[in-house]
Amino acid sequence: MWRRGQARLKSLFSKRPVTFLFWNLGRKNLTGAVVAAVAEHGVDILILAEAEGLSVRDCLFTLNRDLASAFHCPASGTEWLTLITRFDSARMQRMGASDSDSEERWAFHKLHLPGSQAVHIVSVHLRSKVRAHDEDQYKRARRLGKSILDVEATEASTRTLVVGDFNMDPFEHGMQACDGLHALLSQ
Repeated sequence: MWRRGQARLKSLFSKRPVTFLFWNLGRKNLTGAVVAAVAEHGVDILILAEAEGLSVRDCLFTLNRDLASAFHCPASGTEWLTLITRFDSARMQRMGASDSDSEERWAFHKLHLPGSQAVHIVSVHLRSKVRAHDEDQYKRARRLGKSILDVEATEASTRTLVVGDFNMDPFEHGMQACDGLHALLSQ
C-alpha cells in the first residue's frame, strides 16, 4: 500500500515523490522520535498536532543539524497544527486556516514544485470524540468539505491532498456523506 500511495503522490507532484508525516504528539516532547522518523523516511512535509510539548525551535535546530537540511516552519495560521517542511516559502505558501479561537482545526497550503502543477495541502485535526458528539463531528466535516470546495473553486484546481487526524472512523457519516468529506475507500 505504501508503494501504491507513493506512486499516486508521485503523479501529483514531480518525478520524485513528496513524503508526508502527520503525527499527533499528544502534547509530549518527542523531538528525538520525530527527528528519527523524518530521517528514516526522508520526510519533506511534517505536520504535527497537539505539539504543545515540543519546542519547534529545538526540533528545527536538530533537524537542520542532524540531517544537513534547510527545514523551516511556515505559519500554519492555527494553533492546532504545526507544519515543518524542507520546501522554502516560494514553494510552500499558506492559503488560509480556521480561526485560532474556533472549533475548526485546519490549515490550507499550496505546494508549487518545478515541473508539476500546484497542489493544495489541507492539514486537519478535528475535535476528539471525548469533546464532540457524532452530530458535531458531522457538522465540522461538512464545514471542512465546503471550505475545500471553496478553495478548489477559487483556485480552479481539484488537486487537493487532505492529511490529518479526523477523529472519525472511515465509515462515519461525516467522512462518507456527499455533503461531508465524501471519502471513498481505495486499495
